[in-house]
Amino acid sequence: MSGYVPLAIEMMLVRYWLTHGQPKSIQLLPVGEAFVELRGKDTVTISGKSIVLSRYHLSGKNWRGGWGRANALVRLGQSFGGGGEPRQ
Repeated sequence: MSGYVPLAIEMMLVRYWLTHGQPKSIQLLPVGEAFVELRGKDTVTISGKSIVLSRYHLSGKNWRGGWGRANALVRLGQSFGGGGEPRQ
């Protein structure tokens, strides 16, 4: 991919990787491949509720994360509203 990849695309790539059995690599179109690596888990507390975030590293030929990001924090099935409250 030329240029930097938007964060939304990075998150979609991680979700794809998770839902497809965490393959060693993901082929990119038209050329290249991306690698996703679980780097650890972090727990944050928001409004008195603990939420576990998984930390991933994305890399590969023809893959450049936006603004030099090397990690993505993902909590599947849950996102956050403007007020910081988790929503399903």
